[in-house]
Amino acid sequence: MGSEFRTSDPWEADLFFVPVYVSCNFSSVNGFPAIGHARSLMASTVRLLSSNFPFWNLSRGSDHVFIASHDFGSCFHTIMD
Repeated sequence: MGSEFRTSDPWEADLFFVPVYVSCNFSSVNGFPAIGHARSLMASTVRLLSSNFPFWNLSRGSDHVFIASHDFGSCFHTIMD
């Protein structure tokens, strides 16, 4: 949070990180993460960004970064808290 490369002023930003964790949807069948909903989740995220945040529309999202690592650790962490 204190990095010299991070800014809270969006006009100074070169990139925008969008934290969407598509792997954090658990299957009701086996309790493991399921990513079948990833496409619809990403589409709804883009709709939210484009309708509420002007910086998405300035570049049509070309300066926004999505990480799709499928790191299940972040999903299980919320269950353990």
